[in-house]
Amino acid sequence: KFSAVFPYKRPNDGEVIWIDAVGNKYIDQEGNAHIYGVVQNITRIKNIEEDLKRLAHSAEAIIDAMPTPTSVNSVKGGVVLRANRAMAEFHGVDNEKFSRMTAYDWYVHPSDRDVLIEILRNDGVVRNHSMQFKRFATGEIRDCLVSFIPLQYMGEDSLVGAIIDVTDLKIIQHE
Repeated sequence: KFSAVFPYKRPNDGEVIWIDAVGNKYIDQEGNAHIYGVVQNITRIKNIEEDLKRLAHSAEAIIDAMPTPTSVNSVKGGVVLRANRAMAEFHGVDNEKFSRMTAYDWYVHPSDRDVLIEILRNDGVVRNHSMQFKRFATGEIRDCLVSFIPLQYMGEDSLVGAIIDVTDLKIIQHE
């Protein structure tokens, strides 16, 4: 058996296309080797795959460039699947630390996340819900507005969440 995917330059027009070749080899009764199989032009599929890679890269770049602390967390367990630079700065950690924490680690009262999940179940979205978060590195408590939307991320039920730190605004208002 053989299976191969490779670029092929067509001799008639010089265009490079992608080929998927699958087949078998057999020896006849006289000892002659033969191959049979199928060759398929998969250029369109390869182009779509490349487009998807570029789109995924662009989406990741947009998330990282956002000035609002944003993360993607699993619905089950609150595992941090993705966090942008602004979220890392808010928590005073580097992005690698997110792989060792859950979203529950961010709440002053971890049960508050369950409250947000319930709002999400009822309303389909959470918008600017006032809540206290703690910075992971220091434990400093901050007053924040949190927003969530549900989505599938890497095949997992997830939440995209963003927080806006309003602590300093509240201090100014009380002065």
